[in-house]
Amino acid sequence: MVSVSRIGPKAVSVPEAAAVPKIYALNSGFIKSDFYNVQQTLANGRPLHALFNTTDEKFHAKLRRAVSNAYSISILVQFEPYVDSTTMGFLHQIETRYADRPGYSCDFGTWLQYYAFDVIVELTYSQRLGFLRGGADVENIVHNIEWTLNYSAVVSWADALACPNIETYLVADIFDAIGDTALLITEQIFVADITSLINRGFWSALPEATTGIFSLYVGSRVAQAVLDHSTWRWGYDMWTIIIPVCAISLFATLMIYERRALRQLKGTSIATTDPTIEGSSSYLLRVSRFIRFELDLLDAILLAAGFSLISVPLSLTGSYSSSGKWPNGGFVAMVVVGAISLILFGIWDGRFVRRPIMAYRLLKNRTVVAGCLLGAFDFASYSVFTMLFPSYLQVAANYAAREASRPLHCNNSLIVAYQVARILTGILLRFTKRPNLWIFFGVPLCVLGQGLMTYFTNMPGGHPANKVEFVTSKALVGVSRGMYHTASKMSVQAVVTQQDVAVTTAIFLSFMTIGSPIGQSIGGAIWRHIQPQKLEKYLPAGNKSSAASIYGSIAVDKKYPEGTPSRDVINRAFRESTSTLAIAATAVVAPIKSNNQETR
Repeated sequence: MVSVSRIGPKAVSVPEAAAVPKIYALNSGFIKSDFYNVQQTLANGRPLHALFNTTDEKFHAKLRRAVSNAYSISILVQFEPYVDSTTMGFLHQIETRYADRPGYSCDFGTWLQYYAFDVIVELTYSQRLGFLRGGADVENIVHNIEWTLNYSAVVSWADALACPNIETYLVADIFDAIGDTALLITEQIFVADITSLINRGFWSALPEATTGIFSLYVGSRVAQAVLDHSTWRWGYDMWTIIIPVCAISLFATLMIYERRALRQLKGTSIATTDPTIEGSSSYLLRVSRFIRFELDLLDAILLAAGFSLISVPLSLTGSYSSSGKWPNGGFVAMVVVGAISLILFGIWDGRFVRRPIMAYRLLKNRTVVAGCLLGAFDFASYSVFTMLFPSYLQVAANYAAREASRPLHCNNSLIVAYQVARILTGILLRFTKRPNLWIFFGVPLCVLGQGLMTYFTNMPGGHPANKVEFVTSKALVGVSRGMYHTASKMSVQAVVTQQDVAVTTAIFLSFMTIGSPIGQSIGGAIWRHIQPQKLEKYLPAGNKSSAASIYGSIAVDKKYPEGTPSRDVINRAFRESTSTLAIAATAVVAPIKSNNQETR
């Protein structure tokens, strides 16, 4: 009889050691949780199973049989003399630091962890790392492992926090995406409605810039504080309070301006022939007319389905597919159906709808078209290069995984420079009154910043640039994007009537979103075509058979020690392929000319 404590709907904690053999026995009925799936590395879109992270009992048993003899008690006892010096060092540290000094308390669990690490490393590599000698965490190894375990725990259970099944989780994610997009568009339209054109650049940039820079640096500290002093469950739950409270100010502002508008309209007569406003004896009839003429759900469904079905396959094939063809026919079918949906949308919206979503007259305006294309090309350029840049940093630049993915070195500089440049450009637009000036200045500056990456990623002599040079290049790109994003949006809004500002702003932001999956697909296609060829060309004859596995996983790449011939050619292939991506990203940044439009 074993006592358990329930810690969740489908989870219990077992405090008795006697239950361990029963739980871990083969075919015991106790299965591993999703905690282990998170720790499986992906290669060619498939998880790589290992002895620790696999959830397949048959696979685990097969691997365990191959190594079980080496780790049996009778074998391990033979290694005991080899760690006697480590044991003596552990006892010496405990005696000199604590036992011989009354009043000093010892965190015995931490010291046992230091002892365990030194013992394991000494058995494996015949020397200790120095945990016991220094009495500290060497190179943050323990901390990084704890961080990984915390991350795995959060990611593996996050979707189960409030969602009983995957369908609920997907629906919640869709609502979250809709809410984010709607808030962004509402914010920009709201600013456009209550500000003059001459001040719009500054005020449209201010909300996102101030909160974006603040959250960039505070967010990680808040997350760490939650892990240190609370639970990851509260880390997710707290947003159900924070978001509604923060939204109060937005709702209050909208209500205030709505009441002000109603007071101004009070007593005026508004002539209309709109059937949704005309009186009707039937409430259901008025609702049906509102849905038919105002919302036009069929129109919205066709538009959303068209963009979604095209952008999702582009994103997925650019992200992980390693073959020269698309992974399955379903992706092709999605693109075809998406294209048909957009064609039907154009026909329905242009011919049969009383109030079309698209103002087709705007498509004849060169400034609107140029501004939208500039946003699409910009996000495509950013996605072509950025998607695979962290892999380059880990392999060719030999950064640690956390260091390569940590945005502080590169992407934070781009984000901060981008947000600051948006505010400064908004201020300068007030005095220059010419957005085209900043577009024409910003686009070449972006070409320069992105173009430098073609040099920095593959420096003469066969090595990557240093962190300062990468940060400088990213900062140039951030400043330039802040300039022409703010200026192009003002140009687009300046050439349309106030009635069309909302739909024009939505179209402008939508084109940016469309550019991202296109860029991912282009970058993925270039990488899939070039990288395998270079590995096959440069690898020594004895390693050519491993080209596929080297291409499929950066974990395999990093197993080759630095300085060996195989690692040198792997680094070379990464440098040359990433430099090609940088060239492609530079070429995609198109200097589109917008009509000269003076703001008033």
